[in-house]
Amino acid sequence: MMPGAPIYEKVELLVKEGSNVIKVVHENSGMVITGNHILIITETKGGTKGKVYKMEEIDGYQLSNPTVQDEQQILQD
Repeated sequence: MMPGAPIYEKVELLVKEGSNVIKVVHENSGMVITGNHILIITETKGGTKGKVYKMEEIDGYQLSNPTVQDEQQILQD
């Protein structure tokens, strides 16, 4: 995962698509805002996947309570 970034049960993003706004949910994921981007990293048994969003694409976000701090705990589930 990302060192120092908490892992959240859910990261909910409101993403602009043309004139519409859609909700995108990432589960058991970390989120970092850096410059003009939001980085979402998800660790699974199949490996690590990430998604990069430009800030101009984001209308809003909501973070659930942080869960485990160690991705090894996720991989054991």
